[in-house]
Amino acid sequence: MQRPRNRQGRPPRQANGARGGYRGGSQNLQGLSRSVPTTGQVCAGAFVSIVLKIDQPTGREVQGIVADVLTNGDHPRGIKVRLTDGRVGRVQRMVTEEEARAGSAGLSNLGRNGETLLNDQDTPGPSSPVRPRSHRNVRGQDELEVPASSYSLEAFLPVGHPLRAAPSNTVPLDSVTTTGVSSTQVCLVCGQFEGDEIAVSHHVASHFD
Repeated sequence: MQRPRNRQGRPPRQANGARGGYRGGSQNLQGLSRSVPTTGQVCAGAFVSIVLKIDQPTGREVQGIVADVLTNGDHPRGIKVRLTDGRVGRVQRMVTEEEARAGSAGLSNLGRNGETLLNDQDTPGPSSPVRPRSHRNVRGQDELEVPASSYSLEAFLPVGHPLRAAPSNTVPLDSVTTTGVSSTQVCLVCGQFEGDEIAVSHHVASHFD
């Protein structure tokens, strides 16, 4: 026994050949999308409204005056331009001069996404090299700064020493003349050590260290 065929009616075909009301939806949306300005409108000095790259997810627009056109020919998402304040984005529509000047009033030297760039005077200069600290012998420095002719062997003797009280035993260093070879002197403390004035001076000092 044969079963009867299903004779339900099919939905009518649309003029574009698609069945139902959904397959042609994307084409209709593309036709409804607004057009962006062309190269005939966008040029240096034009008043435009652009979308920065950082604002593409939200579609936020900023206004300004075109300084440079960065795209060769038209682009479906808008011609890329650089504004006079430094911001870079794609042109979405043309605006009036008042809107463009108000959108860029007080702005200059900005980055691509509107960030503030440092001026040359704000850029920190190279730091000066740190010099290592030098450790000096203060005692030795004081001894070198005092000329040898300003004191005698008596300066090495403590106060109250019998040899310090006797003026005849004091031999000033400036009384010794040198002619290429220093004259020989004797230690005033022990009377045994002999040498030039420098050697005797160090020897006398060793008696009181």
